[in-house]
Amino acid sequence: MPASRRAGVPPVTVPLVIDQPFWADRLAACGVGPAPVPYRRLSGETLAAAIEDAVTRDSYRHRALALAEQLATEDAGRPVLAALDRF
Repeated sequence: MPASRRAGVPPVTVPLVIDQPFWADRLAACGVGPAPVPYRRLSGETLAAAIEDAVTRDSYRHRALALAEQLATEDAGRPVLAALDRF
């Protein structure tokens, strides 16, 4: 899990490949950060606008902190270990 989620910091995402667009959209839908910056539209201006939005919008910070608190209570390895034990 990326450090920004554990730290409760609103992420600015620039998804490139595979599942990154999905997870970047999920973060924005959960309200923890701004909409993803499409790589093909990436410029200094678009990145700066996304960063400014991420650091100035209080709702992103509050949602990111709430997500971090929730993640801190989860034992993500437990289901994996349980599945391996069944083999």
